[in-house]
Amino acid sequence: MDFDTIPLVFRPALKAILQHWDVEVRPRGASLTTLFYGSKSFLAYLERLQVTCLSQITAMHCASYAAHCRSLTGLDGKRLSRYTLANRFVAVEALQRWALGTPYAFSAPWPESSAAHLAGLTGQGPRRATTPVIPDDVLKSLFQAAVERLQGAERLFEAYSAVESERARLERGGSRNGSVNGPIRTLIRAFGFRDKRDFNAAYAELLPAAAIVILRPYRGFAFMSSATSRVVPSLEGSAGTRPKTRMEIRATGWFPAPTRPVRAKPSG
Repeated sequence: MDFDTIPLVFRPALKAILQHWDVEVRPRGASLTTLFYGSKSFLAYLERLQVTCLSQITAMHCASYAAHCRSLTGLDGKRLSRYTLANRFVAVEALQRWALGTPYAFSAPWPESSAAHLAGLTGQGPRRATTPVIPDDVLKSLFQAAVERLQGAERLFEAYSAVESERARLERGGSRNGSVNGPIRTLIRAFGFRDKRDFNAAYAELLPAAAIVILRPYRGFAFMSSATSRVVPSLEGSAGTRPKTRMEIRATGWFPAPTRPVRAKPSG
């Protein structure tokens, strides 16, 4: 990077910003050079506006620079492409971001827009969330329902382990697929579930229930402790003798590949 090509008044600032970025993030060399070359035209434009320090930059300066770039033409006489413009504007955004925390910090270049929008790559400004926030009363009911699901998790764990053990025992004994379903159905009913569909539905609700409890704001933490106090011992196994099943690991918040649910097998 040849800093002699940068306006003299901005050389110390650009060096400090690049160093700050390099120390904080350790980006690839190509990222540093991209910011360096992308900043050249912006800094040259600021010099023509008689700006002497990056901290003096305002949104008006940046808007003026964007309009200037859109008016430029290339060697072929055509306007700069949208992607060329986007690269120039992204460099300004990156320059502003990594100037933060240095004496050369300046405000956001276009707070109501974005580089892509200014370059014509989008039909609107920066994206904003469109999903309404869940009202507190609805969230409270949802959270309480999730807690209730987790309070029944221990029974699900026991049923799951019992079903898998019984299935393995029957298959080792040479039972055919059809003859396995009957004993499994009886075992599931012994745990209080109507059938396999009822068990699978309760099983499927564990993961979203755990996510709701984990992601609930701090106001839900008091409820979390009462729910997890019954769930955690079952995750650790009975006296440490039973290993965790993959289903139990999922309920703790670790999400590997889904386990095989209990399902009917075709007979014959």
